[in-house]
Amino acid sequence: MATAVSAIVLSAVASSFLAAQRMLKTAMYEAELSLAARELREKLLFRAAPEIDGVTYAGILSGTNASSVVESGANPNIQMSSAGVGTSLADVHPQSMRIMMWGTSPSRHLLNERMPNKDAHSAWLWPGRFPLAESAISEVIGYDSSDSSANSIYRLYVDFGLKADADVVRRERISVPVFGRLQPFKDSGGRY
Repeated sequence: MATAVSAIVLSAVASSFLAAQRMLKTAMYEAELSLAARELREKLLFRAAPEIDGVTYAGILSGTNASSVVESGANPNIQMSSAGVGTSLADVHPQSMRIMMWGTSPSRHLLNERMPNKDAHSAWLWPGRFPLAESAISEVIGYDSSDSSANSIYRLYVDFGLKADADVVRRERISVPVFGRLQPFKDSGGRY
């Protein structure tokens, strides 16, 4: 009788322990993913590359391009020109960036392909080593344009999901106006 009662009590304690452990693991993943998503957002907007050789690099919020800010076709990588600042405000360095998806299935992340020595700094846009949930760059990059073409983009969208486990994904959306382009009051779909 004592064995049966202790087996029932131990199974209840074990199941509640496993549920609490699962809940704690999910909470920790969500907290870490929130911090990693914020870090990725800040780096994409303001510094698409680390400081290299005394030059501070710009992000997509400071980028522009005379022809198109994304590559057309199935791979809409972000392509922008910008200016970085060196040791003083008068020390300006012209730059270009190409934000694209990098890596294979278990370790997909974003990369600024045009930064100097990209292989040494490939983890710059990979905070916490959390992979992207998306499998293609077309799922990450979107845009608004006045005539539905990539040549007249006035706003970029970066939608990404950072994945910690099969069940825990943190989704973020960044909306970025394109520098030097007129932002319309209404787009072709009638949205503001």
